[in-house]
Amino acid sequence: MDRGAQRGLAVGRRAAADRLPPGHAIADGDHAVAVYRARGRRLGRELDIEQVLVIALRDGRWQEVLALPTDSAAFEAFWAE
Repeated sequence: MDRGAQRGLAVGRRAAADRLPPGHAIADGDHAVAVYRARGRRLGRELDIEQVLVIALRDGRWQEVLALPTDSAAFEAFWAE
């Protein structure tokens, strides 16, 4: 998983981005894809973008999750140290 995706998964842990309204989702037996709006505040910065989760499923359990921000520049600026 790339660095940006790892940070994306940490949104709920390290920032006040716990308000993630439902978006759209589709799934088959092996994969699920969900689109949601990620909002957060961190170190005086704000994030408000759509993000796509690509989830690999096996035996009904999540095996891998890839978070893809739709605005990579805003995402990187939000997580910059």
